[in-house]
Amino acid sequence: MIAVILSFISCRNHQSNSDPVRERDKAPEGHSRNLPLAGKWTHVNMDGFTEIVIRDTGDISFTMLEDRLRSGVTDPATRYRRYESKASIIVKGSGAYPDGSRFSIRTPQFTLEFLKKNDTLFEIGNEGQVKKYFRTRLAN
Repeated sequence: MIAVILSFISCRNHQSNSDPVRERDKAPEGHSRNLPLAGKWTHVNMDGFTEIVIRDTGDISFTMLEDRLRSGVTDPATRYRRYESKASIIVKGSGAYPDGSRFSIRTPQFTLEFLKKNDTLFEIGNEGQVKKYFRTRLAN
């Protein structure tokens, strides 16, 4: 009887040790590792930057800073434009999300179309322009 109990305990310990959860594999508190778009995504060019932070499907922030000097705006009061907003994800077609291959992000002022490939987002803009967003880190 004691041998059976010891054998059972030994098997349970073996099972729990065979699949340890490593510290680096744990998702930050309040986040899901199953959300393939989670993280901070950044696009930078000569005129400024755009940053999209996706913590969860309902917790997205959008920030854009633009220097409009190259567009001819020289007045310091209107030269720089900063836009910050909450955003939401819109699914495109069947199966587009959760694999994240095609989706839109909507703010009160903008709707941006995206394709995802590995750790890069491609914003498909007007007239076929494409902007690359790189994942700079997992969102906190």
